[in-house]
Amino acid sequence: MTIDQRIKYLIALTCEGNQRAFAQKLGAKPQTISNLINRGGSPGFKLIQQIVRQYPQLNPYWLILGEGDLGEDFQTEYRNKSGYTLSIQEPQAAYGNSVEQTNLLTQRITSLEREVELLEQIIKEKELLIEHLSGKK
Repeated sequence: MTIDQRIKYLIALTCEGNQRAFAQKLGAKPQTISNLINRGGSPGFKLIQQIVRQYPQLNPYWLILGEGDLGEDFQTEYRNKSGYTLSIQEPQAAYGNSVEQTNLLTQRITSLEREVELLEQIIKEKELLIEHLSGKK
């Protein structure tokens, strides 16, 4: 689940899907929330701060990184208020095990970093060769 999807989930849980009401609770512009939800992408730091301040019982690791759960107190409070019964585990099932995905992505990033280092070395060698050949002419 991406951060914009987690925020959409929060809106459903805390404001019955009403983006304008969510924006008002945060003191954010409704257009900011609308753009994030409709266009996707990542929220700015200010918006993340506003969410964490408005919902102090929310697990910020879940919000920012998608790790862990919403926070036990948060789940209890908002499920009781809204009657919203979707299991917190269901989104994880839809998007896979985030720890497992993180480990796989970390391995892939490490592999790509090594590949970039090798390519940079090849480029330097080619540049030296070009420099050497240009000097001979």
